[in-house]
Amino acid sequence: MTPTGLYDPAFEHDACGVAFVATMTGQPSHAIVQQALTALTNLEHRGASGSEPDSGDGAGILIQIPDTLFRAVVGFDLPASGEYAVGTAFLPSDAGEAQVAVKAIETIASEEGLTVLGWRDLPTDASMVGITARSTMPAFRQVFLTGPGGDDELHLERLAFIVRKRAEREAGVYFPSLSTRTIVYKGMLTTGQLEPFFPDLSDPRTTSTLGMVHSRFSTNTFPSWPLAHPFRLIAHNGEINTVKGNRNWMRAREALLASDKLPGNLDRLFPICTASGSDSASFDEVLELLVLRVYRHTGVAHHGLRPGGGHHDIAAAVGERVADIPEVARLVDILDLRVGQRRQAVGTPVDDAAALVDQPLVVQLAECLADSAG
Repeated sequence: MTPTGLYDPAFEHDACGVAFVATMTGQPSHAIVQQALTALTNLEHRGASGSEPDSGDGAGILIQIPDTLFRAVVGFDLPASGEYAVGTAFLPSDAGEAQVAVKAIETIASEEGLTVLGWRDLPTDASMVGITARSTMPAFRQVFLTGPGGDDELHLERLAFIVRKRAEREAGVYFPSLSTRTIVYKGMLTTGQLEPFFPDLSDPRTTSTLGMVHSRFSTNTFPSWPLAHPFRLIAHNGEINTVKGNRNWMRAREALLASDKLPGNLDRLFPICTASGSDSASFDEVLELLVLRVYRHTGVAHHGLRPGGGHHDIAAAVGERVADIPEVARLVDILDLRVGQRRQAVGTPVDDAAALVDQPLVVQLAECLADSAG
């Protein structure tokens, strides 16, 4: 095979079901979503299932919020794109328990200064899902939140982060994502089940400039609906062998955490790392904290959590040919901050981040390429 675009066979590595697609035009389209789903189905051999072939270890996709779709299907008014946050709550299957959880989430949102615009019952089709996956399947409802007028998108993103963390800790409700920017559709599914299970993904009004997909082969945790990838910022293949030590260090550092960007007492967000989460889930939780609290730039934060990071690693990640483009070279320089300073700031890095993709970096690279092509 010969080098093509971002691909160079010299950097070929085995990766367990991770892929992304990003536009080079900057225009969202349904084609990007379909291409990402095609990539996912082509990664079926990298995922797994148990004794039932129709109960998968997990599959999922991260895309930008399909604003056009949501405006057409919800029964309430939405503010401008970027002025509301949306996420899918994994609620108890029992209707009574689900209603209690919904009320708890609404109370938390109100306490954080956010308004619940409304809820949407997320359409699903579980007819092809195996007995094991169906026996633990949650109910799916999407909540739409907005803040006081004049809130910028990043501030609303941080408030949504706080609501989500509190909902997990206080109401026992998992959100694959709760964001002003992106939304995750995932579950204890096989790669071929994801699109038919979530009809939103087949709707032509579901558009995005990127799609990040993951097919899971569960290793150090049992399969479950929340532990499918992608998470809020990353999709990951590999095992983080220092995960217990990293979690302990993170727990120890919580007493020292302070931020002028995340309002209120941070104790309500602790522990940052969910005890029942996987190694990848913990990585994502710490990365998200660093992005929203400190860096704003995901590439800088995630590179600070990796061992041995430097210019050559980043250049290899984007490919030598692409790294020669001036706009991309500047992005590489931004990511290539002094590793020692970053490590001193964020603590113990993880090891064995075998294949790691974060969506904001994908978007920035695509924008750079589009600008250079134009």
